[in-house]
Amino acid sequence: MPPRWRVGRPRTTDLREVTNAIPYMTSRGCRLGMLPKDFPLPSTMQRYFHVWRDCGLLHTIQLHLVAEAWELEGRAARLSSGVIDCQSPITTESGGVRNFDAGK
Repeated sequence: MPPRWRVGRPRTTDLREVTNAIPYMTSRGCRLGMLPKDFPLPSTMQRYFHVWRDCGLLHTIQLHLVAEAWELEGRAARLSSGVIDCQSPITTESGGVRNFDAGK
């Protein structure tokens, strides 16, 4: 977790509740204002989320979780190769001549 800020009032928010609320929101697709009352205030959640996003903490957490999941599966904990598939769908011409009515 990030260290305490040097300025301002002492932290009263439990950072564990903030980290619990972020997956709760993403898994249920709810907004900050719709969080249960067990979590911190929406303004507090938003402030921590933006600070952690801007300093790269959320990305670091994601990398560590992916590495841990790979190790649990018995794979190497680092990416060895990557594949990007951008093939366009192949379309075929089907049918015959259009806009032709033989009865006219």
